[in-house]
Amino acid sequence: MEFDRNESMKNITKHQLDVKRAKENIVPPKQMKKIIRNVLNDLSRTVKPTLGPAGGNTLITEPYASVPIYPCKDGFTVMNDHIYDNPVYESIYRVARDISGRTNQELGDGTTTCSVNAANYYCRIEKFVRRHREITPYGIKNIIDTVHSSLTKKFKEKYIIKINDLPKASRIEIYRKIATIAANNDSSIGDMIAEVYDKSRTDEPYINIQKSYDENTVVETDIGFEMPYGYNLSYMANSADGITAEYDNPMFLLVRGPLYNKSLDYLKMWIKWVTEDPTHPRPLVIIAEAFSQEILDYLTLCRTGITRNYNGQRVLVKLPILSICLNMSNEYGSWRVEDLEATLGAKALKTNNGNLIVTPSNAQELDQMLGRAEHVESKFGFTRIRGGAGDMELRKGRIEEIKKIIANNKDSAQHGIQAVARLDMLRHRISMLEGEMQIIKVGGDSEKEKRNRKLIFDDATCAVKACVNNGIILGGQVNVMHCINRYKDELIEDIYNELTVPGQVKNIGIRMNADKLRKIIADILDITAISSTTAFRTVFENGIPDKRWIKNLFKEFYNQKQFEEPKTYNLITDKYEQFHYVSDSSVDHEHKVLDVSKLPDLIVPGNTDIETLKSEISILSLFLTSNQLMSVMVDERPSGR
Repeated sequence: MEFDRNESMKNITKHQLDVKRAKENIVPPKQMKKIIRNVLNDLSRTVKPTLGPAGGNTLITEPYASVPIYPCKDGFTVMNDHIYDNPVYESIYRVARDISGRTNQELGDGTTTCSVNAANYYCRIEKFVRRHREITPYGIKNIIDTVHSSLTKKFKEKYIIKINDLPKASRIEIYRKIATIAANNDSSIGDMIAEVYDKSRTDEPYINIQKSYDENTVVETDIGFEMPYGYNLSYMANSADGITAEYDNPMFLLVRGPLYNKSLDYLKMWIKWVTEDPTHPRPLVIIAEAFSQEILDYLTLCRTGITRNYNGQRVLVKLPILSICLNMSNEYGSWRVEDLEATLGAKALKTNNGNLIVTPSNAQELDQMLGRAEHVESKFGFTRIRGGAGDMELRKGRIEEIKKIIANNKDSAQHGIQAVARLDMLRHRISMLEGEMQIIKVGGDSEKEKRNRKLIFDDATCAVKACVNNGIILGGQVNVMHCINRYKDELIEDIYNELTVPGQVKNIGIRMNADKLRKIIADILDITAISSTTAFRTVFENGIPDKRWIKNLFKEFYNQKQFEEPKTYNLITDKYEQFHYVSDSSVDHEHKVLDVSKLPDLIVPGNTDIETLKSEISILSLFLTSNQLMSVMVDERPSGR
């Protein structure tokens, strides 16, 4: 074989160019677009198998965790465990994951739908941009943003059904349907969550999902105040189990700070005032940031027995006293003291370096500063107080303050797990101040099953909460498509008027006539309509092998504009479903109300379609307007670990 020197030099030169490009940290536009498509399609393929009633679990392995493998059907959890070795791919993936995290925060569900629809939406819009070179990506972005704004306005006006005015029995039935759908059609979970809302005194109870210690799943109605702190001396337990201290009708002495030796004389005097009748001493719970050893020794003496003069006789009295250390050095501890004051009707004593600033001078003043409750239960690391005697008006004031904090910090929840935990803690505080909290202890035959069922309960609970706040719509992601098909002409005119001023086009950076702009708007509306049903189509592909049947079914869906209300197909019941209405004669004959007796099974929270679409558009806006990607160079030297 003859050696071709020229060909060899060409190969060497080409290799040198490749090496030079490999040393750069800039990914060119064409390659970047390809990476974005690949990542979005990878995520879509990853979560698709979990969609719908025919979707299955994903077995997730964590080799170095306490649970080496567990099943999961939650799309957001599956998505979080997706990993790329390539840092460029990983960076694009994290953007898509964070956008889905916003959907998870707003809805508690819908992340799988968002990921599947976003991949299809991006591919279609990118092809559209390549075909229309006369319009810039920023122009397309502005058109899409205006489409979403006009579509949201029309959608809320025509499609979302408010349920706040319905009777409680009707709302409970709706909650049962919502929870059952969110729990993968597990009717037992839907019944249990509906029972929680039925027993609740408020429309929005705080539902705490925990893992049970056995295989039984139970609901506990807990009206009380919880603290992640318990008594600090083991001998204070008085129950048969040897680890629990329980008292009825206790009094509470709150101290905002530590109690050191200089406060011991005051403490002795307060305990004497509280226990004037040694034959029937009332339990006293002392909550402070810390206790000195001398004070703890005195409390030990009170528990074991001290002598008192009573009617001229010396009597040995064993005082029921609990001492609880409450961390007040951080923001959460300060809030917890304020909430305890409102719940118990107490006034906390303030200290400075362990020295009391203001002290009650007599028993009457002390009585006004003590808090009261019906029951207290304390263990190591946990205390629950039931039936606080605090003023409800004061509690409502605290609740309104917390709701304002939630409203101001809600948008930041998508920025991290800590922000989400903070919002959950604020909602927990509201439930304790209202005296309304439900606990569902999820059981199972194994730890993996408990973990999987807990995630399902979380999804179902979040779906019902979204339903309470945002009403309901028909499930299946068919509403956006129906809205576009039915009101397409109105939407085109609204969007056109938003994008234009007399004589010229604004906000999109292009020059074109009115007919061409209307044509582009119509095409984007069509892309939005088709992409919004991608996840719903996947549901059928997971359960039905006959692709021709699915194709004919969706042809019917795409031509729903002749119907006044949208309809969807329930794969479980094998029938079409839609909402039914009856005339409300108490108002007028034209006014219609929801007929709960003919409620479809496939219903979802009212903001599901719009919030998932908003998340998809957020991905499009970011990726369409990007021309290149710069990856931070990785130092390949050993890290020393």
